[in-house]
Amino acid sequence: MLADTLNERDAKFYDSIGKQFEFVGPLLGQTQATVAASLSSEESADLFKQVKKATASNRSVVYVSMGTVVTGDHPEFGWNGNSGSGLTGRQLCHAVYRAVFAELGSGATTPLLSPPPLVVVSLGQQEDALAGIPVPDNTICCKSVPQVELFQLSKPALVVTNGGQNSFMEAMSVGSPLVVCPGFGDQPSNAARAQKLGVGLKVDRPKAGCESDSVDVEADYQAKVSDAVKEVLGAAKQEYRERAQTVAEELEQAGGVSRAFQILCKAAGIN
Repeated sequence: MLADTLNERDAKFYDSIGKQFEFVGPLLGQTQATVAASLSSEESADLFKQVKKATASNRSVVYVSMGTVVTGDHPEFGWNGNSGSGLTGRQLCHAVYRAVFAELGSGATTPLLSPPPLVVVSLGQQEDALAGIPVPDNTICCKSVPQVELFQLSKPALVVTNGGQNSFMEAMSVGSPLVVCPGFGDQPSNAARAQKLGVGLKVDRPKAGCESDSVDVEADYQAKVSDAVKEVLGAAKQEYRERAQTVAEELEQAGGVSRAFQILCKAAGIN
């Protein structure tokens, strides 16, 4: 499902020069190592202690990450840039955080998941990452998170993501449904792919020029993120989960690291 098919012209060209492509899925091992530069060993241990406690008590885990670039300092694509859109990186992330907390926080008026899930948020490095945003009691916020390890341990009930290629594939590898809030680059196309596959929904970043006196663009975007979260975790949540599980099974069958190693050995003439 995630392997793009070559168009006829390109397929004929590569066939004529004896080249072929193999889809092996994400290169994730069973003991994938991850590094979270700003997360100390004590912080990491505490995070995973709480995650394990939640899963042991049948509480769902929801993961939120808007990536490292939108939350970074790049003048165009980062925290204070707008990537040619109607929202800065800061506004984009704050709208996403508020929407998730409103729908999945411990104080939510109409809980989507019962008991309330453990919400894990990877914030990035900005000092004002949560400025003016109340954080619910059932939420853990870190500057960075060992994402692959978290996914493999908890298999989140929902991943709210910017839709970067790594996060997209890592979430799909464990069958987690998505709400994709793309920022720039490949993220909008990954968001569209997620929605087309039926594994989640996309919430497009508002276009430049949509600002007006009568519309609060950030609040309007937040409402759309809330609607997407409610849809994916609402009455149709089993359908999204099943489709995501189907993709996870196909990725596993693609072979990953082992299959890539076999292909390289064959190409090198190594038995």
